[in-house]
Amino acid sequence: LDPCLENNGGCDVNAICTPDANNNKVQCTCKTGYDNIGSSSNVTCKGTVIFKGYPWNRVTSYESSLL
Repeated sequence: LDPCLENNGGCDVNAICTPDANNNKVQCTCKTGYDNIGSSSNVTCKGTVIFKGYPWNRVTSYESSLL
């Protein structure tokens, strides 16, 4: 069973979940345009987007879904 199929494996909504078949754990990697501001074990992806010509930092899925 792929642990990434449920709740993105526990990864940030702006991260890609990759299953590790050897230990049934997942690896979370931030999507292009996002950087990990957390740790390697607690990936939190933050990106910068342009909104009406101004850069805004987006941290949560709620904020990024507004675009």
